[in-house]
Amino acid sequence: MYKLFKQLKICSKSLFLRREIALRMHEKLDLIKLKPKNILDAGCGEGFDIFLLKKRFINSNIIGLDKSIQMLKLSKKNIINNSILKKLPYHSFFIKNFLKKFFDIYLVTGNFLKSPFYSNIFNIIWCNLAIFWNPQLKKIFYEWFRLTKNNGLIIFSCFGLSTLKELNSIILKTKLKSNISPLLPLMDMHNLGNILIDIGFIDPIIDIEKITITYTSPEKMLKDIQSLGGNLFKIYNKNFFEKKFYHKMIKKLLIKYLNINKKISLTYEIIFIHAFKPKKIKK
Repeated sequence: MYKLFKQLKICSKSLFLRREIALRMHEKLDLIKLKPKNILDAGCGEGFDIFLLKKRFINSNIIGLDKSIQMLKLSKKNIINNSILKKLPYHSFFIKNFLKKFFDIYLVTGNFLKSPFYSNIFNIIWCNLAIFWNPQLKKIFYEWFRLTKNNGLIIFSCFGLSTLKELNSIILKTKLKSNISPLLPLMDMHNLGNILIDIGFIDPIIDIEKITITYTSPEKMLKDIQSLGGNLFKIYNKNFFEKKFYHKMIKKLLIKYLNINKKISLTYEIIFIHAFKPKKIKK
């Protein structure tokens, strides 16, 4: 599934939604008083949050972790082109599996489940819309617990149960020969909170917000959803994009969801969670 991130033009179609959610996450940091030494951006993607975190925590080391080399290259380019960092020397950056210092910012290739870092090293772990790429959520949170310092913070966003409810209802009601599952590995906020507490995090704070996006055509809508990644549509199952099913989907959307202005609205439910690792860990 990570092959999608080699196709940066496809991913860029969902950039507006991902940036809107990230900016709302940054607003939530206003309420948290920390002076972190090390911050991890898990699933850093295009790197926009790296320099926003650096701007907020100017004395911190910011590390961006991503599975995709292509995304890290784009992240490097975006950070260098940022107005704050334009004048810094280009040659001191790194891309592949080793670190080179660049103004206390680093990029690392790695997996969520087994990251290349020592334990108890990060004061903050930040993750925007990246955990749904891996269905083993509990293992991800165990890894974050290992990486986080005592009294450290994790803050992340993910899609909630009402996300794409309009489209999900059509797929579930449509009788197809192909084995099509719901679009996203949607998550229940209570389950997420319980998992975090079971692992050892304390005081999880959960917020839910809904974003409605209106599309002028079903074709544009389907392409944008595909660009979000994860296992949307099981996008590597070619059956979904067979002409018969694709046109059938479009026809149903046109009939059921086009409003007076000939537009289609889809719901995105976003869950924001932050939680702390205890100051003292019981053996």
